[in-house]
Amino acid sequence: MKDCMSTGSTNDNQNAAENYNRGFVYSCLGEHDKAIAEFTKIIRLAPTNTVAYFARGYLYTRKHEYDNAIADFTEIIRVNPNDALAYIGRGNAYYNDDKEEYDEAIADFTEAIRINPNEYFAYSSRGNAHYNKGEYDKAIADFTEIIQTNPDDANSYISRGLSYGSKGDYETAIADITGAIRLDKKSAVAYYNRGNTYARNGECDKAIVDYSEAIRLNPDDANTYNNRGLIYGSKGDYERAIDDFTNAIRFDPKCVGAYINRGTTYAKKGEYDKAIVDFTKAIRLVPENAVGYVKRGYVYAKKGEYDKVIANFTEVIDISPDDNIVANGYFERGVAYTKKAASMETYQNGLDKAIADFTEAIQLAPADFPKFCDIYYLRGLAYAGKGEYDKAITDYTEAILTAPTKFPYLSKLYYFRGLAYVKTGNEAKAEADFARANELGYESDE
Repeated sequence: MKDCMSTGSTNDNQNAAENYNRGFVYSCLGEHDKAIAEFTKIIRLAPTNTVAYFARGYLYTRKHEYDNAIADFTEIIRVNPNDALAYIGRGNAYYNDDKEEYDEAIADFTEAIRINPNEYFAYSSRGNAHYNKGEYDKAIADFTEIIQTNPDDANSYISRGLSYGSKGDYETAIADITGAIRLDKKSAVAYYNRGNTYARNGECDKAIVDYSEAIRLNPDDANTYNNRGLIYGSKGDYERAIDDFTNAIRFDPKCVGAYINRGTTYAKKGEYDKAIVDFTKAIRLVPENAVGYVKRGYVYAKKGEYDKVIANFTEVIDISPDDNIVANGYFERGVAYTKKAASMETYQNGLDKAIADFTEAIQLAPADFPKFCDIYYLRGLAYAGKGEYDKAITDYTEAILTAPTKFPYLSKLYYFRGLAYVKTGNEAKAEADFARANELGYESDE
């Protein structure tokens, strides 16, 4: 009988064994390319050697060379269609952040379970794939299967808890993750995830306690500091929030979220220059992320630096694939053009640019865009500034119709529409609008 390294001749068998041993050592040392070279030598000697294919496929997965990994696991399945581990290996290659081919992964994990119904890793991996697809009930079923077989598996309780949490069932999620903590009181991951669930459930103090325990157990985790900082910030404790974001950056200098969050906190404190520095660092780390430009644009607006506001929201418009974000970019750039126009020699040109941006925002914005009223209001002001009072009246009217409950400028909308009616000679409608403005408590800014 041939063993798993057998290739036929005695010399070939000896060479294959030596290649395998060297490959194994290289793999343990993290020298994956050298390990792959050794396993490839075995495959050349024995093209149906499934052990070498499996080892090489595993290493390709570790190197994120997923297509090569899939090819190797597929070859194993061709040779042995009942190799459950090969299906799991190929499923894991499909299931990754680069490919995200979850349906293919789920099919492979399901086949592995059919071959071996007791295959723990197949249930776990399939549950994760269902979770990433948003199929939370199916994920819960897979993690439950593991728990029924192995009730001491803390990780499956965490995973099932996260699935319940994603469904909005925070109480059950907390119960599951608490169960994981009972099984493993030193699990920083469990405390971190229970802290996240408490935060989503609005239980901020409990979230802080869990994040603090996670930090005690794993003091180098940037995500935990970042999330605890968000909770401190939501409570108005800006100094502790900034300290946590700073620690997150210290442990992960590429943590874009921590720069964004620290910058946002500095902005809330009125420390605009520090905020701009942080947003700029976030932009340098991920230039294609519009959030940094949006945040930096808002801070420049606070500083009254409208050219820089315009530049930042122009970047947002250029790089964001999200129509909602782009519509907001046009809106904010239009606001900046409007405010800049008051101090420009080319006043009309500034208003024209503002009107063009507000119009783009209206055309792009989805139906649930929250700033329709603001857009029509400001475009109406711009038309009025240009002396185009009929268009101003149309926009003020649309703003009134789309105004949310308790819109703070509703009295102004009626007042400004009244002024526009005066300019068009419609005294009756003007008087009606002025009366309505007074009813709503209009007070002149002058």
